[in-house]
Amino acid sequence: MTRKRALLVRTRDERVPRCWLVIAAVATYLVGIVDHDLWTPDEPREAEIAREIGLVHGPFVETLNGEPFLEKPPLYAWLARLSYAIAGEATATAARIPAAILSLGTGAFAWLLARRLFGGRAGIAAFFLTAFGVEVSHIGQKAILDPALAFAVAGAGWGLELGLHPRNDRERRWGWVAFYGFAALGFYAKGLIGIAFPALAFLGCIAWERRFGEPFRLTHILGGSFVLVAIGAWLFALWREDPTGGFLREFVIENHLHRFVTSAGYEGGHRNSSPFFYFPRFLGGFVPGTFFLVHAAIFHGRRRTPWRNLGVPLAWFALGFVLLTLAGTKRDLYLLPLFAPAAILVSPWVAAASHGEHIDRWAIAIFWAGSVTLAAFACLAPIARMIWDGVFLPLATIGAIGSAAVSCLALRALARRAWHRFFAGAAVLTLAAYASGAGSWIGYIDRHHKSMRPFGEAAARLVPADARLILFDPDETTLAIVPFYTGRFAERIDEEGDLRRILAEPGEPYVVFLEKHRRADPRSVIPSDLSPRLPILFAHVSAGHRWLFLAREVEEATSPLSQTQGSDPPPGSGSP
Repeated sequence: MTRKRALLVRTRDERVPRCWLVIAAVATYLVGIVDHDLWTPDEPREAEIAREIGLVHGPFVETLNGEPFLEKPPLYAWLARLSYAIAGEATATAARIPAAILSLGTGAFAWLLARRLFGGRAGIAAFFLTAFGVEVSHIGQKAILDPALAFAVAGAGWGLELGLHPRNDRERRWGWVAFYGFAALGFYAKGLIGIAFPALAFLGCIAWERRFGEPFRLTHILGGSFVLVAIGAWLFALWREDPTGGFLREFVIENHLHRFVTSAGYEGGHRNSSPFFYFPRFLGGFVPGTFFLVHAAIFHGRRRTPWRNLGVPLAWFALGFVLLTLAGTKRDLYLLPLFAPAAILVSPWVAAASHGEHIDRWAIAIFWAGSVTLAAFACLAPIARMIWDGVFLPLATIGAIGSAAVSCLALRALARRAWHRFFAGAAVLTLAAYASGAGSWIGYIDRHHKSMRPFGEAAARLVPADARLILFDPDETTLAIVPFYTGRFAERIDEEGDLRRILAEPGEPYVVFLEKHRRADPRSVIPSDLSPRLPILFAHVSAGHRWLFLAREVEEATSPLSQTQGSDPPPGSGSP
């Protein structure tokens, strides 16, 4: 490979300092993972699964409230459990740390690949557009397993480029080792989809380059065998835990085949057969890179960028997008593995623009609009919080002043067409806007709308250790919150007849009820004829409509209702 290919947009020696970028990235991600509890819909489930891993079954079988939960392989649970061990306890922050590290790692792979293809400045742009895009930064600061999938796919993409277009034999060997190693890691992150992304990118590249004999080389036979052995090891572990094959059937058929095939009988959520579902969601999740897509396409067309530069990221993105579109279940966060290749494709235009090249009046208009919006948000978010609470917050004030200073410098550089300074200032301004908004409002949103910790702590305080604790018709979040904060498993009851049978037995069990369907009277979730026997000890509402009630069976209702979370009580809740 010629040196010209790796220096398409590099016009002079670039010695851009990278330490500040790494430090700022880590600091900004820390703002988003501390100071709040587990948020629905996914965090409580993943955090509790990590706490339980190895407690009931072996380390290969995930459980939720003590029952097998086999939607995905256990990679993220292992990482979060390791984080708990280092932190000394299971906390929301410890559960999020692996996701933050993996998201930054995804950005690092985007940087490595873009730097190899388009130069140093393009690498920095790819890192920033990946790690601090709207969706990656949002999901990357939650206790969710999808950042692990994005990281594995990004690593496989980097290995694919080294393997297909090596500079020497050593790069070829290590490239394929990385490709197949990260493909296997992708399976342990989220199942077969973790292998599908790298496989489609590989097949797309060799088909376009007409290298049809490539898959039959010994390297790929050995690499494919390694991936199959890695898959088989985990499937064998599931079979060892359940020789009847129930675990294998639940994982392979119900949670993979039925999720992907639109016509299958999958009974879970997120069913969507629309072929246009992901288009607007990708554009929204890729911001700020979205604003540069048209300019990047024109740039590649005018420069006639060689296929060997575009092949891996383009096949990775395009075929991955088709794969997700064909799937029967769809969610915004499933796009996470595709933001890195999109950032790589956009990065050479950003690198050229930082030199003042390929900038037209529309690009300048986008720069002005984006900079002014970020500046206003960064400065006003802390001020709005102080006005809302009616209190003076010193750190918020400092943040507003610092954001105003950075905004002035960035806008001044833009007005003077000092492009290098403007892009540096815009990057810092983006970090400031995120840190300002998250630091000012995440804690408030958690305390007043999202946190379910008060209910978990109340259950731990009010329910004796030897008492019977029942969850009536719970969802995954309830199955996670109660054991996570109480440190004990609860008995799950889904049918009203079973509940009545238990209440007819000796003893006075505690029962948790969930109401999330916005009924006029949330307490109506408790059967009316059982309400006198099940007075509410504690009530909690989150997200404005999700009520959790802790009740205890007694002969006569005498306990007052305790309520939290800053919402109007349900009708008649003054006395149960």
